[in-house]
Amino acid sequence: MTRRAVVAVVSAVALIVGTGGQFSGPPFVLAACAKEEAGADAGTSVTADGAKMAWKARALTTTDWASGGFAAQVMWVGTNNTEETLRWVEAGITRGWQGTNVLTAYTAHGDFIHSPPIYAEHRWTSPSITLGNTYTFAGFYNTTNTYRTTVNGNANSWDWSGHTSGTSSWSGGSESTCGPPSVVSKTWVSLNQYRRASDKVYVNTAAGSLFDISPNGGSAWCVAPRTFRYWMNAASAGCS
Repeated sequence: MTRRAVVAVVSAVALIVGTGGQFSGPPFVLAACAKEEAGADAGTSVTADGAKMAWKARALTTTDWASGGFAAQVMWVGTNNTEETLRWVEAGITRGWQGTNVLTAYTAHGDFIHSPPIYAEHRWTSPSITLGNTYTFAGFYNTTNTYRTTVNGNANSWDWSGHTSGTSSWSGGSESTCGPPSVVSKTWVSLNQYRRASDKVYVNTAAGSLFDISPNGGSAWCVAPRTFRYWMNAASAGCS
């Protein structure tokens, strides 16, 4: 079961726990409308302990930011040798952050197998996000029971404890708490790699699949399965 399928199952749990998060995993979102996602999954049979993606920041629009809503460009990295729908760290760019209408980089993590489910998030205030610039996000095993997330290198990093080494799957794409008129403008993921555990070298992915649980969005391979584009309510679609 992918993270897209898990969303519907765990919504009730998120509302009961009420931890107030806003991204990925269980949608710990008390927002006005349903979450939508589109992008690409990736995986490897090689022993890996992290992943990396790079993409251009494009315009994001959300209408329900005051109630915790958002529109985001996201990378999710699985941990504990478990599917990224169940245990993961994430990093990306969001319009809408905990009730404020800001454009910012952020990171988060979650564990659905733990009882009760775990979710937490952190805002990066540096670097500032400039539309049209390319940002590189990574999540990787750093030290005992800890995965590190970074944006544009280790100068901007955040560590999440409670995650053992092992990345068998990761994904990236758009995420929004609303349908129209929330927008994730089409962007190109130009780098899509996993980190080989044996020597900590990043390697291009060799397996992947597109996903879309939104009537308003989509994704397309550019060079399958390594590079792709995704969008939500955008004026243009496809890879061009």
